[in-house]
Amino acid sequence: PGLADFDEDDARALLEEMAELDSDDAVTARLHSLAAGITEPGLRRAAFQLAVYCASSDGEFSQDETDFLEWLASAFGFAPEAAEALVLEVIP
Repeated sequence: PGLADFDEDDARALLEEMAELDSDDAVTARLHSLAAGITEPGLRRAAFQLAVYCASSDGEFSQDETDFLEWLASAFGFAPEAAEALVLEVIP
């Protein structure tokens, strides 16, 4: 459910769409729209943890990555403690 029909072509199309956005404001608006569209709690947790995984792929979080993860946690309605617990499930 949720992402069952989301395939590689969908991911590629989303990345191309994001690359064509012409300003930080446009990217921010699109991210808000995407986050608002994920309403199921399990999918919100999975999306947040995927973002954590991607952000930590180089072994550390930049300030921009930290800011984004804090924003995403807030957009998904996660309390700071709950967000930290989700981060620790990805990066023990």
